[in-house]
Amino acid sequence: MILILLLFLCLPFAIFFSFLASFPVLKQNTILGVTILITSLLSATSILWELRFDITIISHMFTYDQLSADYQRYFMALYIATFALVALARLRWNRDHGRGVLLILAILFWILAPLPHYMISPGAFAH
Repeated sequence: MILILLLFLCLPFAIFFSFLASFPVLKQNTILGVTILITSLLSATSILWELRFDITIISHMFTYDQLSADYQRYFMALYIATFALVALARLRWNRDHGRGVLLILAILFWILAPLPHYMISPGAFAH
């Protein structure tokens, strides 16, 4: 049961690790680090925007189909942009600054973030 709950928290973890990874990236590439910082803060704001309707985590479970219909396109574009920037930062990572564990964790959780949607509505992807 705990693993299933953690699976539904992949999106907030991805945003959190993207935010944390922006600080080491700032030391190497200021523009990329600031961009990751801004997009991760906007992504966190989008999660808070969604939670304003209902605070219970179980009812929304951070799935993409639960996003506000009016803002779903913008939130998805923001999430994709944040993932792309984190992946770019990992590709450009200088090994002299360490292994980039925060970037690796952010990428891992961004990849796992759509899994709750697949679990809830697997028939939507059958076509």
